[in-house]
Amino acid sequence: MRIAIVNSHYYPDEPGGTERSLRFLVEAAVARGHTCTVFTTGDRRHRTQINGVHVERFNVGTPPAAHSDSSVPFLWHLRDAYSSGVAEEMSDAIVRFRPDVTHTNNLAGISVGLWARLKNRGIPIAHTLRDYYLMCPKRVQFRRGRPCGSSCSACKVMGLPRLRATKNVNTVIGNSRFILEKHLRAGAFSGAHREVIYNAYRPPRIVSPRRKVPTDRPLVVGYIGRLQESKGVEDLIKSFREALASSSREMMLQIAGSGDSHYVTHLKNLASNLPVRFLGTVMPPQFYDAVDITVVPSLWDEPLARVILESFAHGVPVLASIMGGSPELVVNGRTGWLFDPEESSALQAVLTQAIEESAETKYERLSISCVTDSQRFLPDRVLDNYVAALQGSVDF
Repeated sequence: MRIAIVNSHYYPDEPGGTERSLRFLVEAAVARGHTCTVFTTGDRRHRTQINGVHVERFNVGTPPAAHSDSSVPFLWHLRDAYSSGVAEEMSDAIVRFRPDVTHTNNLAGISVGLWARLKNRGIPIAHTLRDYYLMCPKRVQFRRGRPCGSSCSACKVMGLPRLRATKNVNTVIGNSRFILEKHLRAGAFSGAHREVIYNAYRPPRIVSPRRKVPTDRPLVVGYIGRLQESKGVEDLIKSFREALASSSREMMLQIAGSGDSHYVTHLKNLASNLPVRFLGTVMPPQFYDAVDITVVPSLWDEPLARVILESFAHGVPVLASIMGGSPELVVNGRTGWLFDPEESSALQAVLTQAIEESAETKYERLSISCVTDSQRFLPDRVLDNYVAALQGSVDF
């Protein structure tokens, strides 16, 4: 197939898990013989080739990072919701590529105006939902420390044209069932074929399941991801402090990732006098090799944390909140532990349980299940699902 891939960012510009997942998928498609061109944004208009993938970049100004704060100008979002200038330039380039199908992903800086132009030219469209761009300018639906119960005025102004534009899409793919159903409840993609396909990840080497954690060394709890309020890192540090006080086990918390400098300083102050290390940005394999339990303490309805797939692939059980799509992969007692962040002391209680079980044979069974489940997310298997979905868009 000839596949046009559209996303706001592409390697080496990888601000988040979306871009890493997309790169695994596109490179697997090219390796299998499909012809792919990625259409994305950049600091100038130019073409290049990366690992066999053709990439066309369009200078549309810098799209705000996902989960950006209110400092992003309102007019930028308004133009992105209603303007079609960028969409016209990109659609012309896609038509020249002559794809069998166009696979769109995050569209910040490009706009949903691209869909109508492609449909008018007879090009089938499949769209993968990876965040809440179609409903929320910040793409997180998180406000005042909790998920938004209803759309604010900004979401209504920016979201209405985006949701209406979904009528042009042939196939909608959720990277979790949670995010797909949330968009369907909002009235999006009413006439589209629907699929759920989880993200792709392959570890750099073959991984064996973990043995139970010996008690003669510190147990290492780890967090990797953005450092911001919605991710629940603050609650993790507080719960770790409580678990440390109530356990005789020697422990360490390792936190990898970056964020706003003021917020990171706040987290470091909160963790003062605790065995907590802030690692900054590290490569996933390096992180997972050094931890025994991965924690995903999200406070927002995270569609699906890529961290879960990565952790499974490295044999590390996951302790996750029940928010968003995490419970679709983290099964209590099989691949990790779940907790409700809205219940007081729930994270501390489950963290204490996980710490106790890490020295038992149950930990080994959890690790075996993680490695087994990770096979579902190998790029070749995920690609099989995507090829079927994209072909379905052509036939739709």
